[in-house]
Amino acid sequence: MPLPPSSRTIKDGGWVTFDQGTGLIYAAKGNKTADFYSYDPGQDTWHPLRQIPNGREAKLPGKGAVGVASGWGAVFALKGNNTQGFWKYL
Repeated sequence: MPLPPSSRTIKDGGWVTFDQGTGLIYAAKGNKTADFYSYDPGQDTWHPLRQIPNGREAKLPGKGAVGVASGWGAVFALKGNNTQGFWKYL
C-alpha cells in the first residue's frame, strides 16, 4: 500500500475488503489516518481514493475500524476509535 498521503504505515484500525462486483480490493490504513485506496489485482496497481472524512465524531479510523464491500461498488465502514462513526464510499 502506498505511503502517501499521510506517510503513515498500516496499524490499528487498518482493514481490507474485496468487492466481487468490481473485482477491486478496498483498503484503509487505520492508524488515525484518512488514507483510503483501491487495489486492482489484474493491473497490480493501487489507486488513492477520496479520503475518509472526520465526520460528526471528529475522529479518523483507529482501533476497531472495519470495512465491508457491497458487491456493487459501495464500501461501508465503521470508524472504530471509540466512536459510532459510520462512513459510506460510493
